[in-house]
Amino acid sequence: MINLGRWWKSAKRREAAQGSPQSCEETPNCCPLCGNNMFGDISDPRREARCPDCKRPFWFVRKTMGETVILTFLPKLISTNEISLRGRDELLAAAGDATGVVLNLVHLRIVSSMFLGMVVAMRATLAEAGKRLKLCGLSSEVLAVFTTARLHTVLDISDNEQSALESFG
Repeated sequence: MINLGRWWKSAKRREAAQGSPQSCEETPNCCPLCGNNMFGDISDPRREARCPDCKRPFWFVRKTMGETVILTFLPKLISTNEISLRGRDELLAAAGDATGVVLNLVHLRIVSSMFLGMVVAMRATLAEAGKRLKLCGLSSEVLAVFTTARLHTVLDISDNEQSALESFG
């Protein structure tokens, strides 16, 4: 378990020494916490991806497309113990001021009830702020879980990232 207070202090020290981290708008797969580029194949389920700068394990990466932020979840790094309100808060922080947020689940084959709760809570928080949430890339197994929980009636689900982006209009 990472001590976020200690991580934040060390990140601030690094930022002061190196200058501000680059914007995620400049890098396609960046660390949602420090903003630096991630190297390597993010879809390799056999390895744990870590930020080369802040050393924090990735469980999602951030990409900006205009006014929309795409948060792509990585394989293997989402377990019941990792998903909590802290996880929702990390996602909301990564979404920033974007008017639209796409959660790309293309690398996930299973999801927990805690994950479902986090997505619903995130949708509610974004809706209160006048922002929209869309999901994409759900495997047939993950879609079945959302359908069984009847979440397909309250969440906007697209087949892929491109169709989710286009649905923002």
